[in-house]
Amino acid sequence: MLNWVIGFWVLLAVANVIVTVGVVSSRVYEATQKIYQVMLVWLVPVFGALVCWYVLREEKHSFRRASGLDGTLGECDFETGFDHGHHGDGGGHGGGDGH
Repeated sequence: MLNWVIGFWVLLAVANVIVTVGVVSSRVYEATQKIYQVMLVWLVPVFGALVCWYVLREEKHSFRRASGLDGTLGECDFETGFDHGHHGDGGGHGGGDGH
């Protein structure tokens, strides 16, 4: 039984370290945001790590979509945050605008 408890805490610590490194190395967040997220990871261990991991995962997917690394031709306007797609008009086909 003791081995399971030790294993759980070791696994939790490793997961927290991995998420912490991801948060700290993120280019999207300001220093204050990073501090709060790292505090969330370590003060609310399982839930905090899962939330921050999910946010980092979504950030990575958003970056891949915006840069075209996911196989699409979409471009992201970083000022507005909108994906303009391959038509440059929001990515739609139709909608009554002649496309």
